Amino acid sequence: MFHTKGSLDYGTKVVGGVNPRKAGATALGLPVFGSVADARKETDAEASFICVPPPFAAAAVLEAVEAEMELVVCITEGIPALDMIRVKSIMNA
Repeated sequence: MFHTKGSLDYGTKVVGGVNPRKAGATALGLPVFGSVADARKETDAEASFICVPPPFAAAAVLEAVEAEMELVVCITEGIPALDMIRVKSIMNA
């Protein structure tokens, strides 16, 4: 929420958020989707901005890649190196 609010305040076009447990709700006036694929289908989003705790970052990046997002940005610090090696190998396949 912190980074989304900052993005909105800066003028970035944000179309929604993703949280499987909160799908169907709204946050900061934006819809919350159950998956990145659902968000892409409903909004025609082209980019995914990921700011989740390190243990969940690799899965979040891969979910965005599988949803065929054109741009995936992850600002999470401290992602385990082996997780990122796995993500890179999948993205290069």
